[in-house]
Amino acid sequence: MYSPCAYNRITGNGESNTPLVADYSFTPGSNRNDTSLIRWRIVSGQTVRVVEGNSFTPTDADLGKTIFVIATAKDGNQITGSTRQLARRKRLVLWV
Repeated sequence: MYSPCAYNRITGNGESNTPLVADYSFTPGSNRNDTSLIRWRIVSGQTVRVVEGNSFTPTDADLGKTIFVIATAKDGNQITGSTRQLARRKRLVLWV
């Protein structure tokens, strides 16, 4: 059926207006990354914003917020498979 996805890392330095990219891979027999859904959860206190896509570009307003990456595997027919959340989190740091 669906194999779980395995994460490698989040790349990027957390600078404002510089993309963070989810580098991820799939276990053998799973779906390709171009048919999977990546969601970035930007959390600040009780406020949560969700952005979909392989990358997320933080702005000055995202300074100090916590970012989570969630990947949902989908097949070519867009049938949903496994969902995994990146175990570690990355805090954005604004560089001047």
